Amino acid sequence: MTRREFMAAVSAAGLLPSKGSAATPFPVHYAQPNPYDAVLRYVETHDMEPAIEQRRGALAEMKSASADDVLKLCDRQTLDLVASFQRAMVGDLVGKTLNAARELDVAMLFITGGVAANSELRTAFGREATMAGLPVYFPSRPLSTDNAAMIAAAAYPKFLARDFAGLELSAEASLPLR
Repeated sequence: MTRREFMAAVSAAGLLPSKGSAATPFPVHYAQPNPYDAVLRYVETHDMEPAIEQRRGALAEMKSASADDVLKLCDRQTLDLVASFQRAMVGDLVGKTLNAARELDVAMLFITGGVAANSELRTAFGREATMAGLPVYFPSRPLSTDNAAMIAAAAYPKFLARDFAGLELSAEASLPLR
């Protein structure tokens, strides 16, 4: 993967939520007994499968896709789903983190890892932590990395080989790389 291709993929992922409407509620189910755990409910995407397959096929035909190429392939329903998911996750992470900080009498927050690069998360933490009188710090975006970059690097050869997983594959942290 070239740096240009990697940056195009990162740019597209960062732009998708900003291009959609987060007006659709995205359900979050709170696991018990730990109030800081959350499980996102399954989102039914069956009616989106034709668009997903069409987008997948179009991307497979491109020699090199830019962020704009990816965005052009996303319909309104996809963009709205991505924006709604981001809004739900940001609200959940900020709310639970600030609740835990109050409960544990934390003096300041450091938000790190790949999630720290998310613009909406940075904005929400900055706003909400300031209102709570709690200083919040983030590393620079180039230092806000996590396993996503490694997974992208591992997946890129499969992308080039047009070796795509089926829609039935679910995300599981313990899946081996093949």
